[in-house]
Amino acid sequence: MNRKITASILAAAAALCSFGSISALADSTNTKCWSVESKPIGLYYTGYARVQGAYKIPSNPGYGLQNYVGKNIKQACFWYERNGKTVLKKQWTAAAASTRDYNIYSTSAKCKDAWLTFGKKGTTYFKKDYIPF
Repeated sequence: MNRKITASILAAAAALCSFGSISALADSTNTKCWSVESKPIGLYYTGYARVQGAYKIPSNPGYGLQNYVGKNIKQACFWYERNGKTVLKKQWTAAAASTRDYNIYSTSAKCKDAWLTFGKKGTTYFKKDYIPF
């Protein structure tokens, strides 16, 4: 009877460990740039950039990373443009030290929406760039 209990406990522990590693992989998608419009009326856009040197870009990564599949990213940035002019300069993350750097480097900044700029109408575009190792 003790053998069955021990085997059950070991099997449960193994299952928990495997699920833990799956969630750790899902949580390690820490290289990306994205933008969020303030709600409910859209006064600002907030841009975000995050990079983890140890994270290798998978296939179908999203966030404009399709050109970097299989590579590690050292640094990321974003900026906003309107009518062909920069309205928020490039916001860079700190640079990861190596492809074994598990630290997460991030930055964020806000940009006024076009209708808040009194006369400088136009579409606000979110731009991003990545530097691979």
